[in-house]
Amino acid sequence: MRTDRPADPRPLARDYPSAAETMGMVLHSILLDALDADAERLARVNRLVESLGGERVQAADFLSYLLFEPQYTTTLMELGYGDARAARDRVARFLVPVADVG
Repeated sequence: MRTDRPADPRPLARDYPSAAETMGMVLHSILLDALDADAERLARVNRLVESLGGERVQAADFLSYLLFEPQYTTTLMELGYGDARAARDRVARFLVPVADVG
């Protein structure tokens, strides 16, 4: 049976991503982008450690010292704190319970 009515221009509901799919994309962009950056940074540190002979057994003393040196760890904590403050709004939005979003 043929009708002369034009097709409904509104898209069907199945054409839109579900709420779960949308949240998955949001979480992916927030969390995995940061993980990619961390992985790149870790790779650079590993290359530096290797270039200093860090894979040798004798280097363990130096690396252990570096990991527990207060000046070094304080600098690391300050960098992490600065990163967290720079992303404060993004982190706060992420931590807002879904029920509070309106």
